[in-house]
Amino acid sequence: MGDPLLLVHNLYPGASSDEFEHNIAELSRHFTVYAMDLLGFGESDAPWMKYTAGTYVALIRDFIAEEIGGRASVMVSGMSCAYVSEVAARRPDLIDHLVFVCPRSDPCGFESPRWIAPLQRF
Repeated sequence: MGDPLLLVHNLYPGASSDEFEHNIAELSRHFTVYAMDLLGFGESDAPWMKYTAGTYVALIRDFIAEEIGGRASVMVSGMSCAYVSEVAARRPDLIDHLVFVCPRSDPCGFESPRWIAPLQRF
């Protein structure tokens, strides 16, 4: 088993970790692969609550810290890139490398000056 790699899917109706199903076997040859379903998507629970950017930032941060248990590389797509960027800016001790697949160009729920400055330093 190799270093941990977390796969985080985009956000759209019907989204899930299945977005990476064709990549997992090959990536598993080099990494210990974790493919999470974000809350409300795929096989995850969908509790009746307000889903915010902060919800997903906390979910991703906690998954890395508690399930992986340390630093991880993260491959992420679409709108979720903003959430992983926020985790990297706030908790650089949890992120080893980032790979963005088709990232959104806007901050998706965060004010740009607050989240972009720490990421630029990262």
